[in-house]
Amino acid sequence: MPRFAANLTMMFNEVPFLDRFEAAAKAGFTAVEFLFPYAHPVEEIGKRLHGNGLTQALFNLPPGNWDAGEKGFAALPERFSDLQESLRTALPYAQATGVKRLHLVALPTSTLQADLLIGAGCVETLETSAVSLGEFGPAPRFTAAILSGSIRMMDATCPALHAQFQAAEKGVPFMPLRGLIGSITTSRPWGRKNSAAHTSDLRNAATALGSRRSAIPAIRCTRLTPVACA
Repeated sequence: MPRFAANLTMMFNEVPFLDRFEAAAKAGFTAVEFLFPYAHPVEEIGKRLHGNGLTQALFNLPPGNWDAGEKGFAALPERFSDLQESLRTALPYAQATGVKRLHLVALPTSTLQADLLIGAGCVETLETSAVSLGEFGPAPRFTAAILSGSIRMMDATCPALHAQFQAAEKGVPFMPLRGLIGSITTSRPWGRKNSAAHTSDLRNAATALGSRRSAIPAIRCTRLTPVACA
């Protein structure tokens, strides 16, 4: 039987945030989630949650400067101190709400930060395309967690790469792809802009990958695991 959590950032916007806990309970929800609780006192968050008999499903770590467009920095080695500070900020809210499992999103890849969090037993789900220590080799705690099945892995392969594989599979020279205009991907050889014949919006043309193949050592993969080699 599926269980649903009300997202208090998106729902019940007709009342102030702290009043949405009661609104969710009256609507029949038994669990809630929200993006960021940090604008409100941690004691008040816990009081509203437990006072209405609700369970906290999840909330996000501080994303950085949200207004400036930051959506997190767990993948950036130079922001390690910021990640440490964000954990210190989030921990009291996790204790007040009873949240114990971290869903870590690190795009496009992550490094030492993710490996340390996994090794500390803080991560339940990891959403990324890779965890690597670069020239120091595979990330040991991440590797051990994958082999033991102690974390859930959600692949976050670049959509442009996926489109390139689709083009090769279908035998066409490229696949049109929306959503990348203005990003750094348009500076790559396959990232040229095209105007669709039947519409005025701009799209990228993700060119088909060639037929070259390489053998790459891997801890674990499936026959559906995509690999691209320059």
